[in-house]
Amino acid sequence: MNGLQSSLPMPVIDSCGVVVHAAYLGIYGNCVVIDHGLGVQTLYGHLSSIGVKVGDKVHGGSSVLAILPARPGGE
Repeated sequence: MNGLQSSLPMPVIDSCGVVVHAAYLGIYGNCVVIDHGLGVQTLYGHLSSIGVKVGDKVHGGSSVLAILPARPGGE
């Protein structure tokens, strides 16, 4: 098979905001924190990869994951 196959849902942003953290964070592993304003932030933890960087503006429906290419041999 070609492409990334997963039975787990990909984290998708529910509302607009700005990425304030996009890196490894202790018990959360790879994690992204999005600031929605008015003191509201969302943390997405245990990510296999990160597809955004600090300062990025994200919109509802965006994914915080990078899509990885298929491994050689289609694994």
